Amino acid sequence: MGRFAKRAGLLVVVAGAVAACAGPTTKTTSETTTTLPSLPGLPLRMLNLHDLPGGWTVNNDASSTSTFSCLRSRTRPAGELARGQVAFRRAAKAVQVVAETAGSFSRVGAVDAYMTLVSAFDECTDVAVTANGHRIPGTLRALSVAAVGDASRAWQIEFSTEFGGVALSVFMDVLVFRVGSYDGELLSEDVQAPDLALFQRLAARAAAKFGDSAA
Repeated sequence: MGRFAKRAGLLVVVAGAVAACAGPTTKTTSETTTTLPSLPGLPLRMLNLHDLPGGWTVNNDASSTSTFSCLRSRTRPAGELARGQVAFRRAAKAVQVVAETAGSFSRVGAVDAYMTLVSAFDECTDVAVTANGHRIPGTLRALSVAAVGDASRAWQIEFSTEFGGVALSVFMDVLVFRVGSYDGELLSEDVQAPDLALFQRLAARAAAKFGDSAA
């Protein structure tokens, strides 16, 4: 129980790191949260439980004030019209989390937003997060996955630390994608390397749900 609680606590810290870079969201008890005016159809274009295998549930507890050191000063380009966020966890394995954040822009704004976040990851050399004064170092590397949407890039981040003499690691796969006037980030987190096949399927599904906006 103690080791599980420590791992779950570490995941909560890490879970908000990439989401914090995309801007704040307002936590609610629904699947989708927004801090900007909602656009018709935006929540419907995001992942939902029907897109995941059985055994997953909506996760309303993934929140954190931490962010990566090298991304903290980065801000998204102006002109975002709406933003939504969804998060899910595997019911039988509370530390396995999938989350998606998506924003609506003008088409030019979407390209700028995508390039800004990609550049931030490419230039990032310090992906440590800090929780309660405890620094958790991370390693970022490119992740090879099939391209989705009009443009996409992926990375894997591994966080390693020690609690009470127990070595702990949390892995996070991150995909940034753009489809037409929308851009999004997909995250998959676990205390072992995330299921890459599931991540790839969800990435393709997430991009496909925005596909009709590209015309």
